[in-house]
Amino acid sequence: MTEIPTELDRLDPPPRRSRAPARRKGRVEKALDRDLKALPAEYSTGTIAEAARVLAMQLDDIAAAMTPRDVAGHVAGIRMCVVQLREWAPVAEPGDATGEAQTRSEGARALYSVPGVV
Repeated sequence: MTEIPTELDRLDPPPRRSRAPARRKGRVEKALDRDLKALPAEYSTGTIAEAARVLAMQLDDIAAAMTPRDVAGHVAGIRMCVVQLREWAPVAEPGDATGEAQTRSEGARALYSVPGVV
């Protein structure tokens, strides 16, 4: 006797793969991108810059669900990352305050350095 397959005997169709909607950058992430564009490429694409981007994305996406302490922590983390990147890659133009400060700093280091000691 031949059995007729029923609806229960058929395989389930594969699940539909729906794409998540494209994520738009928020205000903090856009502002961070503007700051990072002012830096040389090796600094704006490194690990610290990516860490700042992650914090900015989280701040933009879930700030409403965060406690004020968490928001302050994220803001402080972004600030520390940007400050560190700016210290490593100062933008010095002839005659600007950054260039003058760097020159004075190098002069002081040379003045107070001990020969043969690194």
